[in-house]
Amino acid sequence: MQSIVNTVSMKSGYQRLRAGRWSANGHIYFVTFNTYDRRKLFSDPAIATDAARLIHETGQRLDGAVIAWVLMPDHFHGLIEVGTGISLSAYVGRLKGAVSRRLRLLHPHLPVVWQDGFHDRAIRGAESIDSVACYLLMNPIRAGLVADFSHYPYWHCAWPVPNISMAAIDPFADSSSRG
Repeated sequence: MQSIVNTVSMKSGYQRLRAGRWSANGHIYFVTFNTYDRRKLFSDPAIATDAARLIHETGQRLDGAVIAWVLMPDHFHGLIEVGTGISLSAYVGRLKGAVSRRLRLLHPHLPVVWQDGFHDRAIRGAESIDSVACYLLMNPIRAGLVADFSHYPYWHCAWPVPNISMAAIDPFADSSSRG
């Protein structure tokens, strides 16, 4: 009989990552997923622009919401609020699948877009959603892609980020959500 230790060690990293995952309706999660083999697919402005638009459109249609996100050359960070009829895993799977299918229709030469799986962290209690949103939105600066956050076009935040004029820099800002 095989021991539990051996069974666990034989599982892939993705299977181990999913083992204890559950999600609660209405909770917000910080989610990261990568392009396949960490290819820098979104270094191409045409592909990145289409992917950003598709992420925004698809996120609005699913049961839940991508309330803040940034698309980097080889990965995605987002704050996802899970809806009432879907798990976090199902939401992320549908988001990645829909974006990938539609992106590959627009750019038929693209290889597989997303790596299997994702990383997530529940936003709890006193942790500020604003601070997590600012952290993820500042990724392009930390990566050396831009010196000024306002010069990076592939992001969205559903509310005004402190000290940043959303009207000036969020390409998906909805005038009804501005304060």
